[in-house]
Amino acid sequence: MNSTLYNLADDVLIYTIAFLSVPDILLLRQTCKWIHALTRLRVVWTNVFKLDIISNNYPFALDDTDLDHRTCHAYRLASRWLTLRSPLIPKSETTFVGSPGSGLSLPFGISPVTLQQKFSEWSLKGAMFTAVKLNADPESEASMAVSLELRFCTWMTMGFCMKFVSSIPISDLRPVTINGDVIALDDGASKTLVYNWKTDKHAHLDDVGNTQHDHCLQVVFTPPIIDILVVRARSITLYAAPPRPTRVATHSFGWDDGASATPTSILIRSQNDNLWALELNSLELHSLSLLSSNSRLQNIVLMWNSPMPQCHPWGAGHCRMDPPTRPRHAVFPDPLNPTAKVRIREVYMNNLNNWIALDYDKDLGRITLGSGFRKIMIV
Repeated sequence: MNSTLYNLADDVLIYTIAFLSVPDILLLRQTCKWIHALTRLRVVWTNVFKLDIISNNYPFALDDTDLDHRTCHAYRLASRWLTLRSPLIPKSETTFVGSPGSGLSLPFGISPVTLQQKFSEWSLKGAMFTAVKLNADPESEASMAVSLELRFCTWMTMGFCMKFVSSIPISDLRPVTINGDVIALDDGASKTLVYNWKTDKHAHLDDVGNTQHDHCLQVVFTPPIIDILVVRARSITLYAAPPRPTRVATHSFGWDDGASATPTSILIRSQNDNLWALELNSLELHSLSLLSSNSRLQNIVLMWNSPMPQCHPWGAGHCRMDPPTRPRHAVFPDPLNPTAKVRIREVYMNNLNNWIALDYDKDLGRITLGSGFRKIMIV
């Protein structure tokens, strides 16, 4: 190793390392034990986090306490979205063999994305799987919630096997979200239930009246679980957390075909009632931001404003969506897309026009597509 680095004081070397890129720091860490220990210091990643992530306004995980991992994860995420030159091709494809039906009566299995092997498999004779939701809290005792045709169960994975945790005899409800010990359930119509499967406490969020087909699309728990954001087909409502979940604010974007929400933003796929319109479906991104002020914050109420004009630079992003033969990804104007327009790119062509499910894992940068012919495509 060059003796010049050994002659530098530690504080000078720490200051110098901060100007290197994240990949260069990880490569430098492999040179010797001294540099490896030096690049593990929190002060190093504090400087790198400020220069590479904060200054560029890149998104990062607030709940990740490991500054080293948080910085590397934010850098990799930004690198994937800022460099979209490489073609996106399917990485793997899995086919399920069995008879078609409204539910899943096949064995339930867990397989890693990178390895062609199965971790575990579980099935119950005569059971029909109706929904499967993974726990958002990786430290929770229950890793997933599985709803069956006759009862509702939660399950915990342990290594290469599955271990039963508890059973909830609620036949008409299916899991929408599970976060730690709290599960949000929906009946597919207008009933929404928040249930703690450990304490057996529950609360109903059924103040939508007799509105038909206003079923729940997504439930977001703000960490820690202080507020509950319920996204329904025709309304979005913010509730105070149990034991007395009162409604704080509500808003309607019209008839929504799909939605995805976070505590600070929501992506709406709206439906046009006019069959002769040029755009039957559209994507709209709405964000909630706070203005900085010197006054002390006494109270806050969440409210959703009407969408701003499309030409408004800080208004709701808008793009036209084609029929579902071409799964696409879109990057709205933000730090990962410095341009003023929405970037849309075709991912994969499906001539059979039968995509029925989609999921995206930003940690792995993979898109999972499910077709009506029992095939799962990972892109």
